[in-house]
Amino acid sequence: MPTAEFPEGRIIEMKPAGCLLILGERELIRMLNHHPRLWMAAMRRGKAVLRQRKAKARAEKAGDGGAVLLGERDA
Repeated sequence: MPTAEFPEGRIIEMKPAGCLLILGERELIRMLNHHPRLWMAAMRRGKAVLRQRKAKARAEKAGDGGAVLLGERDA
């Protein structure tokens, strides 16, 4: 079996459907450039997660543990 070549720079590790994928940051950006709608959706998700993290940090600092995390639903 040939040795895997690893990309230079930062790498992204993903574990979909029982396998492990390793992509270089440049490889991921190159793929996303070919799919602008996916790029925009990923950016919106990232912004939402960052806003949620900031809101959670503010709530914890204020002593209010009632912040709802992104993606959580009532049980």
